[in-house]
Order: sequence, then structure tokens, then C-alpha cells
Amino acid sequence: MTVTLRMASVGDLSRGTTSRHRSDAFRRLGIEVLEFDTAPYAAAGGRLASALRIRLLADLVVRRLNADLVAFCRDVRPDLVWFDKPTFVWRSTLDRLRRLGILLVNYVIDNPYSTLPGEPGWRLIRKCIPHYDVNVVPRPSSVDDYRAAGASHVVLMPLAFDPMVHYPQANVDPQAIGESPAAEHRVCFIGSPYGDRPGLIGELGRRGLPVTVRGNRWAPHIATSGENVRFMPEAVGDEYRRAIWNADICLGLITHAHRDPVAHRSFEIAASGGFLLGERTEGQTATFAEDLEACFFGDVDEAAEKAAYYLRHERARHAIARAGAVRAWTSGYSNDERQAAALAEIDGRLGAGLVDRARVIVASRRTQVGLS
Repeated sequence: MTVTLRMASVGDLSRGTTSRHRSDAFRRLGIEVLEFDTAPYAAAGGRLASALRIRLLADLVVRRLNADLVAFCRDVRPDLVWFDKPTFVWRSTLDRLRRLGILLVNYVIDNPYSTLPGEPGWRLIRKCIPHYDVNVVPRPSSVDDYRAAGASHVVLMPLAFDPMVHYPQANVDPQAIGESPAAEHRVCFIGSPYGDRPGLIGELGRRGLPVTVRGNRWAPHIATSGENVRFMPEAVGDEYRRAIWNADICLGLITHAHRDPVAHRSFEIAASGGFLLGERTEGQTATFAEDLEACFFGDVDEAAEKAAYYLRHERARHAIARAGAVRAWTSGYSNDERQAAALAEIDGRLGAGLVDRARVIVASRRTQVGLS
């Protein structure tokens, strides 16, 4: 039996966001997706107004967002609303939507119980957790946190890559590799300066390894990082994938304050055919076989040693990157497969049919990108 689902996708649906990737994946699965983009509301009034809004979570724009969302759902009548990091959504709005007979699902890729300093905007999300029908979380530790906050139904949906965005540049035969032009970035890190990342990257540079950092909020660390570390703006969408392609080694660093077992970028790096050098954690080594599909380190000494070794050994580097890509594309790590499994758990009527459809989509895409 074919079951149709009409979904309202609510979140920052700007180009390159993971919310956009998830919304597109739902549509590929055959779900009727109706989008409500919160990005214009978050950015309304310019940078100062936006910064105040994320701290106060209450102004005329937030009021308008909630009123517009209720009107939107009354108009399109979805079966389910998928909230993707609903920073500005009020409890009263959820109550009004529930009275319309709509199933309310909350997903936050970050951790609202994170210990990261200076991260405002979690107050409403934490307060509203008990008022969603289902809370979907990307890490095991959040299951307990959400249940303690009053969540009645929590579904674990691990982090993933997007098969339409993260894919290898070419089907490389390691035996055919000879001398090739130097990559644009020898060692590359893409992301924010959380935790001890600036110290690690600066130390790699001091040991003679050329490191490129792509990301925001690094200005305070530029002067202390040394001459071997260069900084570039963040990479989004196609530029993000090209940054992975143009690097010999990509660092996969854990956001420890989120209690993540695996770095989100580890999935994206491997799926894009990049050579992954990540922190050694139980989650990372369970995701990719060490020294076969990715390489890992326990401290800066090991990170520097392995980076230097694989910069010198191109064939081994390409062979590991290729194996990592195959692992990512054949192990259910894609958005399509993760989201299909989560929806099947939320609504049993969707069942195995949705999961099977996701597998077909990814298998077809895998052939297109030369990994079959």
C-alpha cells in the first residue's frame, strides 16, 4: 500500500544549509513538501537587529513569524510539520497547530544542552521540547537529555551527508596515480574555532604543515597561528565540496561541547572523496575503519606525524580516501536513508517502503558518481 504524506518543512532553507539538504531529501523520497523559510525573519532589520533577536527571542518579527506559520499551516493543511531548529517558535504556536490535527516533529542538529560558551537562542527550544509529538536527535546523549526535559517520543537519527551535494570529484584508480599538481590546500579544516581547535591548528602550522582554515569567527586567532596557517572565508554549497576536493588532507574535528560521537563533517568529507584525518573516538572508528577508510589521531603529535606521512604518500592517501567514500555511500550514511528510517519509526504506515525507496535513490546516485 502506498501512503502519501504532506509535510510542512520549517527552518532556515537558505542555499547550502543542512536544513535545505534535509528538505530536499524529503522531497526525493516522494513526500509532498511545502516549505516555510524562517531565514528572512531571522535576518530582518540587519545584523544588529538579528543579534538582538537571537538573544531576546521576542520582538515584532518573532511575533509575525509565529502568526505567519499558523496561517501557512491552516492554508496548506500538512499531515506533519518538520521543524528544523525552531529557534523562534512559541509553545502557544505549537498548541494552535496541534488543534489543527497536525503531527509536530522537532529536529535540532546542534545540541540545545551544549556547553559551548556564547551560544544564545536555546531558551525556547528547550522550553518547547515536551510540546512536540516527536523529537528527533542526532546523538545518543540527546536522547536522555530530551527525555529528562519531558519529551514523550524521541527518535535517534544520526548525522549524515547529502548525496546531491557531497560526492567525489572523479573515480580515481590509486594504481594509476603518478606525480600530480599540488593541491590548493595541503591540510584543510572547514569549520568554526570551537574548543581547542585553534591550538591544534596553530601547532600543526608551527611544525611546518601548511594548513588552510575555511570558516567564520577565526579573526581573534589569526595573529597567533603562525605563517603556515592561512585563513579564508567559509565555504558553502558547491564551494564547500570543492574545498574538500582541493585539499590533500581534511581534518574531521569533533564538537566536544555538543557531546558528538562523530564529526558531522567526517561524513561529508568521506562522501566527497576527501582524505579524512579525524580525532580518534569510539564513534569515529565505528563509522570508518581506521587506516583503511580514514585515519585518526589521539593528540597533536600523532596528528602531525600522520599528516606529514600521508602528504608524502599520495597513492596510500588516495586509496584510503576512495575506500572511505565507498564506505560512506554503502553504509546508509546519507540524508535520504537516515530520514527515511526516522520517518518510518515516526509513522509505521510508511514502513519499509520509504526505506527501500531511499536505498534505490542512493544506489542510483552512487552509480552516477562512479562508486558502484
